[in-house]
Amino acid sequence: MERLVRRFARQTGRVLPGKFRASIALVLRFSDSTRHGPHAFESFGRGEWLCGSPGGGLELLLIRRALREGDPWSGHVAFPGGRAGPGETDRETAVRETREEIGLDLMSGFSPLCRLDDIPLSISGRPLRDSILSPFVFLLNISETPRLKLSEEEVDAAFWVPLNPLMEHGQQIIDPYYVSRNFSREDASVHPSVEVADLARNISFSSPSAIQRWSRHPPRLWGLSLIAASSLLEGLGYPRLDSNPDKTTYVRPNWRRHMEQEVFTQK
Repeated sequence: MERLVRRFARQTGRVLPGKFRASIALVLRFSDSTRHGPHAFESFGRGEWLCGSPGGGLELLLIRRALREGDPWSGHVAFPGGRAGPGETDRETAVRETREEIGLDLMSGFSPLCRLDDIPLSISGRPLRDSILSPFVFLLNISETPRLKLSEEEVDAAFWVPLNPLMEHGQQIIDPYYVSRNFSREDASVHPSVEVADLARNISFSSPSAIQRWSRHPPRLWGLSLIAASSLLEGLGYPRLDSNPDKTTYVRPNWRRHMEQEVFTQK
């Protein structure tokens, strides 16, 4: 395990200056509990975690944000995280927000692996002045995943996605996601996205209404969260999900479906 931590410690993320800061936690676990321990970490070091059956390897924790008035990321697939508090370091923010949003204590049973490159914050592709998002990677180092306790006010759902199928699916089809508030093609901006509903495992919901929203509007990984996930894969030597034109097939979008989803996320 120490070798694994040292390996990731060498990946020093680029830190950007910014007055307004937020942080997120990219939490990983081995999908098969029998692979925990020294043998699991040894196979991880050889790169075996991304090979074999979809049931093997590593899984990444994602959340779906609750509907909140005035929240530009309302309803989006994301990572646990949020704004920095007074006097906090970037990593302390990621740890606190993860505990508050989904009940995971990243200081117990998890190993901090690395910091990824900071990401300038934006809303629907529009940069936010002097605002920075800092991603941090953590790995579960115990055999049992702690039970999640979702904050209903902040989180609709939390779920795990295997990295291997995510990478393979994401490289095959990146679905254009049209962002608009008024069903107008002229007003819309286009963003790459990956539907993750079929990949989701061990889904936890915060309320019955969250289950209904999941069924009506399948979760879609896009925007800042897609950038962060791509940075994780890139840091491990694999292609990004958000920009790989040689392997990307753009499918014809269902315009009404995409517009309806955006109205859902922006209500």
